[in-house]
Amino acid sequence: MSDNRQVPIYYINLQSRPDRRERMEEVFSQRGLRAERIEAVTPATLPPDCRAAFEKADEITRLEDAEMACLASHRAAMQAIVASGAPAGVVLEDDVRIARDFGRVVGILAARADFDIVRLETYQEQYRMAEPAQPLGDGFTVYGMAEFDGGAGGYMVTREGARRYLAKGIDPTVPADDWLFNMQRAKPRRLRALQLVPAVVIQFWHRSPDGPMTMDTDLQAARQRRYDRQGTVFKNGYRPLLFRELRRAYFKLRNAGLRLRHGNPVFYRCVKPHVGFADDLPGQPAAGTVAAKADGMSTI
Repeated sequence: MSDNRQVPIYYINLQSRPDRRERMEEVFSQRGLRAERIEAVTPATLPPDCRAAFEKADEITRLEDAEMACLASHRAAMQAIVASGAPAGVVLEDDVRIARDFGRVVGILAARADFDIVRLETYQEQYRMAEPAQPLGDGFTVYGMAEFDGGAGGYMVTREGARRYLAKGIDPTVPADDWLFNMQRAKPRRLRALQLVPAVVIQFWHRSPDGPMTMDTDLQAARQRRYDRQGTVFKNGYRPLLFRELRRAYFKLRNAGLRLRHGNPVFYRCVKPHVGFADDLPGQPAAGTVAAKADGMSTI
């Protein structure tokens, strides 16, 4: 499959946000792409299986209802890909911009058979990825996912990959982006998860031509409520250095054990590239080919 028009594109959009729908439709038109809207789930419209899992979960550890609805929305997009019969599909949230090369890169990825899911998005940060790098041509590369970087704004997943994600069941304690890309969380065994560099998707609030924007207020407020409820927001500056270092070592060992448990590699050669965006952004040029910093053997 080499024509990106054969790759279904789905975008998740709340019925209450027609403004975002209009903007996304305009972006698709500008890029010569066709996309299908997935109506986002709300706390009031949670599917029965998601609602049952949510209500049975511990009230301290479970997600907020808005976060659970977000997870259910991404599950719905995965279900659409499985039902489409296409070998792979793309899922986008409705608050993203897409690069000019988006369609071409999707077509290149669609012709490959060496992944289950590819994260197309960036937060423009530098973090560890597993080698070897796999060049796609024209300055684009994919790396193995290793260190978790938040966000589920854009990704491409194979039909079999989507089926395997859905078969893992519903964990009402895991946000959508952790469910997709945090390799220390439960994943299908031997999941082939990749990161595109530079990325072709970025959330709109990250660089807005209309001035500073905040993150999605509803979801961010829900996250903050969960953090407060779980007592997971701490100021490192108030902790002794020894305590911080011991805590860091504990989490590295714990994460290594979780990777082993889920059938993912514990030791691997890694690099630390900067994951830029492929196009110009307001006040910032497009990402070029940035040399990755070798980071040797690592455990995450």
